Amino acid sequence: MKDFIESGYDPDSEPEARQKKISIEDLYRRTAIPRSVMVGKESKPTRITGQFVLHEGATRRVVQVMGWDQVRKLTESTAYQVSKLREVAAPLHPRAIINRFRETNGAHFKEEFGTDWFSLGSPSDETTTPGSTDGTFHPLMLGPFNRNLYLYDFLDQASKAFEAWNHNPLAKAIVSIMCHFILADGFKVKFHSARMQEEFDKWCEGVNWNEKWRLLVKDAEIVGETFLHDPDGLSMKIWDATTVWEIMTNPRDINDVYYAYRQFPTQWQMPLSADGAPLPEGGKVQDYVIEQFPPEQWLQVKLNATVGEKRGRSTLFPNLTWLKRFRDWFNAVVVKAHINNAFVVWWQVNGGDADVQALKNNADFTTMPPPGSAWFTNMQVTPNLLTNQVGLSGSDRTGEALMTIIATCAGLPPEYLGVAGSAPRATGIKRGEPAMKMFESRQQIWREAISWKVRRWIEAAIREAIVPTTEPRPATVRRIIQEIRAKRYRGALNVLKALIIGGELEDKIDQGFEVIMPQVQPEDQAAAIKNLAIGRSTGVYSQETYATRFAELNDDKDYDYDAERERMEHEAEMGIYPPSAAGDTIPEEPPPDEGGAATEPDVKPGSAQDTAGYKARAQEKPPKA
Repeated sequence: MKDFIESGYDPDSEPEARQKKISIEDLYRRTAIPRSVMVGKESKPTRITGQFVLHEGATRRVVQVMGWDQVRKLTESTAYQVSKLREVAAPLHPRAIINRFRETNGAHFKEEFGTDWFSLGSPSDETTTPGSTDGTFHPLMLGPFNRNLYLYDFLDQASKAFEAWNHNPLAKAIVSIMCHFILADGFKVKFHSARMQEEFDKWCEGVNWNEKWRLLVKDAEIVGETFLHDPDGLSMKIWDATTVWEIMTNPRDINDVYYAYRQFPTQWQMPLSADGAPLPEGGKVQDYVIEQFPPEQWLQVKLNATVGEKRGRSTLFPNLTWLKRFRDWFNAVVVKAHINNAFVVWWQVNGGDADVQALKNNADFTTMPPPGSAWFTNMQVTPNLLTNQVGLSGSDRTGEALMTIIATCAGLPPEYLGVAGSAPRATGIKRGEPAMKMFESRQQIWREAISWKVRRWIEAAIREAIVPTTEPRPATVRRIIQEIRAKRYRGALNVLKALIIGGELEDKIDQGFEVIMPQVQPEDQAAAIKNLAIGRSTGVYSQETYATRFAELNDDKDYDYDAERERMEHEAEMGIYPPSAAGDTIPEEPPPDEGGAATEPDVKPGSAQDTAGYKARAQEKPPKA
């Protein structure tokens, strides 16, 4: 539509121009979409399904489009003027992008200007850049224009990284190690409100929460970025990053986002139904989608990007050529080993051509005998085994050097990729510390993404009345103290009144939560518990903090201090008391002596055997919040 705009059509310039129409044929032609596709022997019409963002002055309005009929109605309306499509059509002319991508023929690998000679067979992976004297990419003015990976280069690096993930063992290992350290056995979203926690857990089961986050993390490491689509706060959909052609922003500030533009064909499916009948009315084998989404409906998580870059880069991006070198080297080693292990049986015949031909026609001499076979010949026939006289060199460390470079580039210790090391364990742990920091940094990126989604869910859950805006809370002395410390004296008075009459307070529901990521490097448990005990005995930690931290060290993500206290009180009422740390049990009450009086056991105050003291301590529990 760009040349249509440049031809002078401007609905805002002349009143009569507002009545002009956009030809649907012109729309087909300019988006390079065929009018029909062959399904078997039958021609099926193509349809556009998607969402567009209308710009009307300073406001944006989302319009749903289902099929060409609605596209025609939308594009022929006066509200949807061609000039309003300038932001989409000019920078994202589909034919120009497709032609540009075809011209590269998969040759582009680095930034916009240059050719990846290594992917074309050259021993060097340097990229030819205008003005460069040594073939490397270093434009004089870097800036956002030269920093960015434009669509064709982004798609190129994504496809090469995806190929490496599926076909290169080292690439597979790098991505898998990243995912396993970032998520491990999973994270937990812990709400302060039990009601919020209950409703959130129920919602997570319906959207396959954990599996989708594993896919998001994996796709981001492979492609360099991923998109989470959440139009209403209660949805959770994943976008393939390669379907997002452009993120339209203010050119001077990429954080001022207008919308995301997506264009892609869907997957093809076999035109079958459950009973073998034709597809139901409206059923499709494939769709072509063009849609736009305002920024409040989606979140982009991009990795390895610098200032001014809209798109992320694969974790494998700087390693792709080194991975190819390793594969080429390994192929050469395998071929060489195959050659070195090859041999030929040479039968030496002391006779004429007829004797040689007779030996060739004998199957016993032309096939390899099984182990343990016996051959009998006279002196006229002598077998000789010919092998390669050049053996394999055991000092070639090229593969180890390549694996070390690949691991270092990924931020991993070489040992993670199988490079044998002779360093002591303490040195190995030190080598892994930078990788642990990298994993923690990645976890922070995903913690922020998870928090974004949880906040969206909270807003939608309250808006749709899934959770109430208030919840009852008991009035306690502790609550009065908290209100006074916060200088909310009226609130303290209300709590006091409720405490006197024995009622409950209707408070605004606590929307607080925290995202607990798995530990990257487990602490020394024994030392940590010892420090906790010292902190508790010296008054640094409260009993609640001590117990909660102790549960975290034992990887108990479901520990609830208040619930555990109630269970301990109930056990105390039943006469069940905790054993000591040494494993001692509560002694049975001794039989009465001759005078009929029970003998007092020799117990120390405060020990596990001090049952009376335990009951007293149980009654001294702090008031609930």
